[in-house]
Amino acid sequence: MPHIVQVSSVQKHIKTKNKIIKAVDSVSFACEKGKIFGLLGPNGAGKTTLLRMLATLLKPTSGQILVNGIDIAQQPIEAKKTLSYMSEETKLYEKLTVKELLSFIGSLYGLKNAVLQDRIDFYLNEFEITEFQNMAISRLSSGMKQKLNLIRCILHEPEVVILDEPTSNLDVVASQLIFEMLKQLKQRNKCIIISSHNMLQAQKLCDTFFIINKGRVVQQGDLKEITSKTDSADLEEAFLKTVRE
Repeated sequence: MPHIVQVSSVQKHIKTKNKIIKAVDSVSFACEKGKIFGLLGPNGAGKTTLLRMLATLLKPTSGQILVNGIDIAQQPIEAKKTLSYMSEETKLYEKLTVKELLSFIGSLYGLKNAVLQDRIDFYLNEFEITEFQNMAISRLSSGMKQKLNLIRCILHEPEVVILDEPTSNLDVVASQLIFEMLKQLKQRNKCIIISSHNMLQAQKLCDTFFIINKGRVVQQGDLKEITSKTDSADLEEAFLKTVRE
């Protein structure tokens, strides 16, 4: 199966007053459709920097990232048409209602009239927030805002969905709804890349893992491969052994 995301020898250097930090250091991997990929690593490992480069928000210092065959550094606008990104810090327009926001976002992607309305109705129902569609976003709970954020990301049916800590601050019920939607996206042949600090959640959800530490991918593979390579009982044990080496 061809890879829809190809990351080749990517580096990101950040200049400080006294030195240059290699936030991402010669990272290479590939992702295909119909799978969920987990990007795991301790704080400061380079996960968010890497995801922001994948989302075209940062340019690599060197190396190449292709999304659906498009070089994101050369054609970021074209690349954005086929991907979406949700960061842990993404803010919503809180003065708008839920429906107003989704209508606005959908129009930016060229969705119109019945198609847009059907898409909005479908996702509001899937995430169980239809009854709140006319409520101002400022009045929503953090869990509802996170659900709305994910709907915002997938409304235009992107081929690649990039999520930084998608279940952060959510309760068990809300997290499960997010998981179920991600599984549905997988079944619809989307490529999903998520970062997470929750090893149990990641183990249940992801097909393939990339463990990153100090800017480098230090381990990759499915659960069986990673636990076998590290002689571990589960993902958490494998992760801890890998980043402590």
